Amino acid sequence: MNRSFNTIVKYKNKVYHVQTEVYNDKVNICVFSGGMVVFKRNEPFKDFKTTLKLHQEIENQIKIGQLIKDD
Repeated sequence: MNRSFNTIVKYKNKVYHVQTEVYNDKVNICVFSGGMVVFKRNEPFKDFKTTLKLHQEIENQIKIGQLIKDD
């Protein structure tokens, strides 16, 4: 079972692509900027509601500047 969530988030005039992918029993969350991975998180899969919540938490952390360090 492959499922994914993809969103674009802006912070300080930069664009970030948040990609969450589910592969059987694993959840992989990657944040990209300029085609490069700037953050990665792996979790065990519980359910899709929890997975979507994790994805949204990453989005929110980017929006308030907690996840991505300024260059």
